[in-house]
Amino acid sequence: MDRTSWLTVVLVATCSVAAGIGAGVRLFSSMPPLTYVTLVPLSVVMGVDLFLGWRVRSAVESERVGLDRSQLSPHTIVVVLALAKASTVLGAVVAGLAAGYAIPLARRAGEVTAAASDLPVAIVLAVLGAVLCGVGLLVETWCKVPPGDDPAEPMRGASPA
Repeated sequence: MDRTSWLTVVLVATCSVAAGIGAGVRLFSSMPPLTYVTLVPLSVVMGVDLFLGWRVRSAVESERVGLDRSQLSPHTIVVVLALAKASTVLGAVVAGLAAGYAIPLARRAGEVTAAASDLPVAIVLAVLGAVLCGVGLLVETWCKVPPGDDPAEPMRGASPA
């Protein structure tokens, strides 16, 4: 499995910014207020990513990757890698949407009280989304399966079906 490319992250974030601006311009009056509670799920995902990624990193560095019970399975590493890839894209989407939504909020903050109260939350949400994206990219670099242990590689001597 390949790592997430920077081009993918930039394209996802750019499209999300456009969607956030559209939502802020067209749907602001019907949207519920933003609260800091929305930051909790992203923080939990980030913590899980870091925890699992650190376990994978330490297992790879100490050469404890394999199929023995005392070792970390290569399949587990691939699952953590998939979680990190999903977190990277999720972070780009959240950062883009929140940043895009903050643009029309900033324009209306002086005249509409709801926009003024939502703006700081949108900014913090955009920053947290960007940090989640960065954490996902970092964990992806930690998920290196040693050569020969990659479950995606065909077994040696096995004929393709």
